[in-house]
Amino acid sequence: MSTFSTDRIDTSESLLIIILEALEAHGVKSEEYQLYDEIDVEALERVILSSSTSIKISFTVCDLRLAIKMENSEIYIEKIGCKDS
Repeated sequence: MSTFSTDRIDTSESLLIIILEALEAHGVKSEEYQLYDEIDVEALERVILSSSTSIKISFTVCDLRLAIKMENSEIYIEKIGCKDS
């Protein structure tokens, strides 16, 4: 699991970079996908940062299932499996 401080999440570009880094860390190469065809990073950021409670949102990119969760003012990104699992 990768942990990122919410201080780093101040623009959608920051969240975008964090998601790209997580995908790369799990072996998904950038030439394999167009992220904006898979998820709306700006909407994801708004939902996560506006939540007053713990929240977890999962999504799939190139058959890799990831989850972004906000808990105790920290944002976590974790691999939760593959598309068919």
